[in-house]
Amino acid sequence: MKNKNIYIIVLSVLLSCLTSCKLENSHNGKLDGYWKLRTIENLQTEEATDLNASSIFWAVQKDLLVVRDNISEEYVFHFSKTEEQIELRDARKSNKNEGDPKLEDLSVLNKYGIYSDPITYNIDHLTSRVMVLSTEDIRLTFKKF
Repeated sequence: MKNKNIYIIVLSVLLSCLTSCKLENSHNGKLDGYWKLRTIENLQTEEATDLNASSIFWAVQKDLLVVRDNISEEYVFHFSKTEEQIELRDARKSNKNEGDPKLEDLSVLNKYGIYSDPITYNIDHLTSRVMVLSTEDIRLTFKKF
């Protein structure tokens, strides 16, 4: 009888939490999550840079994308997505104390596969585990974590 009362209390608390919170939904589908950049391929020279040993990640949630490498700074973008493309825009250095200042030197983003602001990638492949993005010049391959 005691266990039954505990289950009723726990269930009541869970239900009240779910009904009292407004959940924000993202319409990003499989894009949302934490992606490890594995390769950057130059489509003009057919050279590929293997990044499996690095710690370069793209984190996607709602309408924000954060890139980081666990060594240097973190950078934040707004993005929009269609079925076929992702556009990153408004590159900023992540710094809450300074209000995320606009990024002036875009060359720091090259190791993340980002070469301009704004930049549009074609979605070549997107599953719950693998993402491949491309422009005319590069192809980025990611694995989801």
